[in-house]
Amino acid sequence: MYQDKSNETFVLIRLYRLISIIVLTIVYILTWNNNITYSKTFIVLGMLSSSTVGAFLYKNNYPDNNGIIIATIILESLAYSVFIILSGGFSSPYLWYFINLLIIIIALKPFGRYSKIISVGLMLLMLACVFIQKRLGIPNNSGYLTYSDINTGIAFVVVSCGFYLLLESNDKLLQSRFKLYELNLRLEQSKKHSEYALNHTMNVYDALNLFSISNPQKVMDELNLTLYKTIAKNGCALFKISSMYDIEFCSFEGIPEDHESHMAEFILKTIKFNKQDSLPEDIAIDNQVYCVKYIMKSSNILAVLFISNGKQEINESYYEMESRFYLDFVKIIMQELDIQSMVESYIISEEQNRIASEIHDTVIQKLFSISCNLGTLETEIGSIPEEDIKMMLNDIIKSTNSTMKTLREAIYGIKWGLGYDDLFEKKLSMYIQEAMDMNHINIRLDVDDNISVLASNKKTSLYRIICEAVNNSIRHGRATDIEINVSIYEGFAIACINDNGKGFDKNIIPKDRQGIRNMYMITGILKGTLNINTAPGKGTEIMCKIPV
Repeated sequence: MYQDKSNETFVLIRLYRLISIIVLTIVYILTWNNNITYSKTFIVLGMLSSSTVGAFLYKNNYPDNNGIIIATIILESLAYSVFIILSGGFSSPYLWYFINLLIIIIALKPFGRYSKIISVGLMLLMLACVFIQKRLGIPNNSGYLTYSDINTGIAFVVVSCGFYLLLESNDKLLQSRFKLYELNLRLEQSKKHSEYALNHTMNVYDALNLFSISNPQKVMDELNLTLYKTIAKNGCALFKISSMYDIEFCSFEGIPEDHESHMAEFILKTIKFNKQDSLPEDIAIDNQVYCVKYIMKSSNILAVLFISNGKQEINESYYEMESRFYLDFVKIIMQELDIQSMVESYIISEEQNRIASEIHDTVIQKLFSISCNLGTLETEIGSIPEEDIKMMLNDIIKSTNSTMKTLREAIYGIKWGLGYDDLFEKKLSMYIQEAMDMNHINIRLDVDDNISVLASNKKTSLYRIICEAVNNSIRHGRATDIEINVSIYEGFAIACINDNGKGFDKNIIPKDRQGIRNMYMITGILKGTLNINTAPGKGTEIMCKIPV
């Protein structure tokens, strides 16, 4: 911008030179009074030629060739000095044309920081030449300085200084405008950087929330949406790949539905049979080209990302860095999903071991006891009274019922039928009713109608946590009144269990209280929280909160 304004100033100087040489030449000719001589004609032609050659050299060499500009100024100053002396000195109209050189030096600054000194020196040189012309007694001069000459010299100095101050002020104004222009550019750039940083921070914040989601498909959908908003604004598809190179989960954003099957077929065929160093980097579907990104850990492909090619507004300086960041983030999320799957498998295995252990330690012993009692009854049935037989049979029935109860408590009801949204509440109600009948206590149950939004594995976990809490309240807390409330609130499933039992010290959990540890572990796997408020003699309140 500053250079453009300097060019405008240079154009004005050239225009001023043209107008002034024409006007001054006309004034000089008018002073002839029809007394035309060869010397006067020579002076006019010399001034016009010098001005024309100077203008040509300035125009073709500014601002690239400063050396020629300096040489032109020196030659012009010598030529104008001679012609001004020959044309009358202080009386010559061409004296004022010499100001053009001073203007060029001040405006263009060809001598750098010495331009001011050079301009002052040329002005003094001009005055000295005029004074010498007077002393030499060149024709048409008296040889003495008159008041008119002195006034003309003072006016020449004053006008030159005025032009100098005007040009200096204009130059400072241009520099200030240039600084403001640069500042505005920096502010706009800073604004763009700030907007980018804010958007990137918000996207990263949204992406970090993925670590609190336990549903794999929802994780894939949210992750793919983040990619769509950042590095794949024309559309993208994300596929989670198993260790056997099968598709576990997938998500699409901005992709035509008929392209999804082609991408899945590409993965199942290409990845299984191609070597990793020869995997295609792009794929064309119906004239639409997709860039293929392989998310890998060591030699295993964790996921495949398809990004639709096309024009999109991106900052090239940030896009590559942003792409690396989000691809690495996808890798972390894919590893997290694998770890989550392994942990869930581990939990199932541990639960199976726990059930087997409980059946071995309790159910089998009770069944053995029942078997022994039946054997005794069979042996002694002919020698004991009928009343004793009835008592023994009642004991066996009670023992059988107790065994069935223990078996139910060990296994729970963890299978859910398809298409029955209220099955969770029904099974939980059945368990509560059986607990009330067998233990002669009061249990109140309230289940939110929106509980059907929970996934099957979360229903199972929540059901087991509630049953474990109720069982502990009866078995260990000796509670006679229990209240259970299950609700959905702000994206969380919340189960509250309150009893009037004897409570316990929650900082000291006995080794035989494996159920409480299991409740903590199950809640933690689901990325939820479990809070137990209790104290000896004050009952127990358990709150389980897991994300939907």
